Order: sequence, then structure tokens, then C-alpha cells
Amino acid sequence: MERDTKKTSWPVIMNISLRGSPIYSLLTRDALKLRVSEKTIHNSCIFPLSGVAFVISYLHEVTRQFEDLTAVCSKLSSRYLLTKLRILPSHGFSECVSQMLDVAKVLCKPMSAIMENRLQMTAGSFLSISIIRETLQKIGIPDCEISMVEDGLQSICRVSTASRMELLDCGMESESADLILEFFRKN
Repeated sequence: MERDTKKTSWPVIMNISLRGSPIYSLLTRDALKLRVSEKTIHNSCIFPLSGVAFVISYLHEVTRQFEDLTAVCSKLSSRYLLTKLRILPSHGFSECVSQMLDVAKVLCKPMSAIMENRLQMTAGSFLSISIIRETLQKIGIPDCEISMVEDGLQSICRVSTASRMELLDCGMESESADLILEFFRKN
């Protein structure tokens, strides 16, 4: 996923241990408001507007102490006492910064509301499409004609408001168009 070309001015609080690292350089390049702190967790980056923090752990350092991934996850969970601990593996500093920025953007208050609204609309449209398809099948419209109407009207949801002429223009049989019109007039 490409990062926005528009520069952001989000604040980021970074532990002093990351100063001089490639992560610091990449975040500086993205014109974020970086503040370095000694009082945060070692190797951490905090995005206050999003309410999310990241702890950068290098796999070679973590696995030196533990034999398997289960032990690593358990140790990280118990160390930071987080109920929503997620591990995002990345292959390089650039991918790591990209993932942090993507998560921070999605969790930021205005963006999270927009994303929630879009997901609800998408779920609603899928629900509407399946209900209308099922309804048309129950009143006896063949699947091939349902597909023609969907293609012709650009949305199966427009079937309920379509005129007889619009339905016929989609290649629908006259009897099927009448069935649809009669059904939606009654309901």
C-alpha cells in the first residue's frame, strides 16, 4: 500500500533508543512531529492521536532468549500486560514504518469513524443485494434474468424503483417485468 503523498503532521513520541535508527530517519522523512523521550518503553513509538503504541523488537534479539514463537508471544503479553497485543512481522524498516502509519491512520478518530461508516454501508449493500436476489428468485424470476437486470441497471438494488421500460431494456421478458412491478407495488 502506497503512503499518501500529502505530508502529515501527526505527533509521534519515540523512545530515545530509536534515535539514529532507520525507523527514526523514515518517520522524520515523512514529516511527522517527532518527540524523543527517555520515559517511554525501550524501542517504542507512540501515536497519541490514534491511541496506539508500537514496540520494535528485532527477531534475532527476541529469539535469542526463547526457543519458540509461543514463548515469545507469552513473554511480550506478560511484559506489557496488554489485552490487545498484536504482533506485526515486517521485513525491513520501511515496511515496519509503513505498517505503523497504516494502523495509526485507521485508528485515528476521524478516520476510524469514516472506516466504520464505510464498512457498515458495504455490509448493508451486500445484505440488500442478497435479499433482493433471493426475493426475485422466490417470485419466479430466473437467475439469468436477475443477472441481466443487475448488469443493465448497474445495481440490483435499483430493481425496486425501475420502470417497466427500464426492466425490458435490460433484456428481461415481459412476464418477468410484470411480476417485479406487481411485487414492488404491493410491498
